[in-house]
Amino acid sequence: MSTLPYMQFYVSDYISDTMHLSTEEHGAYFLLLMNYWQTGKPIPKRRLVGITRLSEERWNFVQESLSEFFTENDEGMWIHYRVEADLDKVMSKSKQASAAGKLSAAKRAATKASIKNPQSIDNKHELNDRSNFVERELNYKDKDKDKDKDKDKDKDKDKDKELSDKNCSKKIIQIEDDAREVSNFLAEKIKSKNSKAKINSKKWVFDIEKAIRLDKRTKQDLIEIIQWVYTKNEFWIPIILSGAKLREKYDQLYMSKVSRNTEEHEKNFNTTDYNLGVEGFITKKE
Repeated sequence: MSTLPYMQFYVSDYISDTMHLSTEEHGAYFLLLMNYWQTGKPIPKRRLVGITRLSEERWNFVQESLSEFFTENDEGMWIHYRVEADLDKVMSKSKQASAAGKLSAAKRAATKASIKNPQSIDNKHELNDRSNFVERELNYKDKDKDKDKDKDKDKDKDKDKELSDKNCSKKIIQIEDDAREVSNFLAEKIKSKNSKAKINSKKWVFDIEKAIRLDKRTKQDLIEIIQWVYTKNEFWIPIILSGAKLREKYDQLYMSKVSRNTEEHEKNFNTTDYNLGVEGFITKKE
């Protein structure tokens, strides 16, 4: 499916998201974005090398960096949620413009018909028209049925595509909302310790969004780990000062949290055993 001949491009967003890319990675990423926009659908993994015009060796080198911007589904398709959202907006506007155009054309046709003042129709012409109508109806009856079936199939496909687009848009919005909520929670915790701390909410939301999309973290997972840092382990407070650091250190934080919980459980268990043993010994002695 070919979309518009131009692509929406947000310069500030792109620069802030891709500062770590090399020149080669920038070029490959751009080609993938343009192909995605031109086709209007996710990119099959088997076509990535060809689209980026890289050798297998060079693709293996840049693949890890570029995969951060995409999500691979079970069918081996690379999905870019930002492009999906922009495509959805463009298609929605296009449908509205098309509907408005058809409505305008219908109004113009109706106006012309009302202005016209048709003369009486010659009987001979009227009979010929009726004859032609019956003949066309008989000759093309089966073809019309086939066309109706094809139209029904196309309508079903359009409905499926529309539902798929809506589900994709809802998922994108939900991920963005979750990332923003986690970012705000982290900012509040940091401000509670340092009121002059610099908060880059836009960048944090982007990094946390990747943690949710790519690393499969949930909003609850991230909020719980932040809460644990600020209540149970202050060692990490000077380190977790951004969404990027939260994503980078999540596994270490989680393992430290699990380890600390295990140690506390064992300590409480041993203390209880000791107290029970002492009480039992004293009771027995008495």
